[in-house]
Amino acid sequence: MAYKNTLVLLLISTLASFATAKYEYDAEFWDGFDAEEEPFVHPWTTIPDLVNKTEINWYFNMTHHFLLGIERGMYMNDSIVLHEDCFGPKYVDKINMFAAMLYHDPQKRSDIENILHNGIPAVAIIYQMYYMAAEKCQIDMTINDVYLFCWNNGCELSELWGNTVLNFLYMTRALIDAAIVWQEGIPEGED
Repeated sequence: MAYKNTLVLLLISTLASFATAKYEYDAEFWDGFDAEEEPFVHPWTTIPDLVNKTEINWYFNMTHHFLLGIERGMYMNDSIVLHEDCFGPKYVDKINMFAAMLYHDPQKRSDIENILHNGIPAVAIIYQMYYMAAEKCQIDMTINDVYLFCWNNGCELSELWGNTVLNFLYMTRALIDAAIVWQEGIPEGED
């Protein structure tokens, strides 16, 4: 018991010493920095469209709404909203930056040299895409929800096929209605 008390007193005294320590401004350290100097601007922000950004944006938008449809459909709740960064335009720019790191090099390096040269930024973008999928979209939670739904309600292939056959006419009607609305939304004179 005395051993635990000694450990607690040691921890408290260490924290108290950090809290009471006085830090002084070190002017010598900041002498080398010029306040009027421009900050470092990375060229990745001004790269051209190396991938078709409008097409990738379309695929990202479809993926976002597909995941949203799964969530809303499983819980029968139309008020569920996914995070705006889940397959959002911010990550379309990241894909373009990644393509620039791999293929667009003004020094004409080989692909392997280019990957080695841009390794840390490329790994950073890969991690950001992983973070988007895991944290912003919560794809792992969506997959978990699908499995729970199937566990509770039975999602055998024979049941799914039977539901599809029974609801084929309803699904066809919904697709035709969606096509009519889409066709009416196209301005005249455009094919």
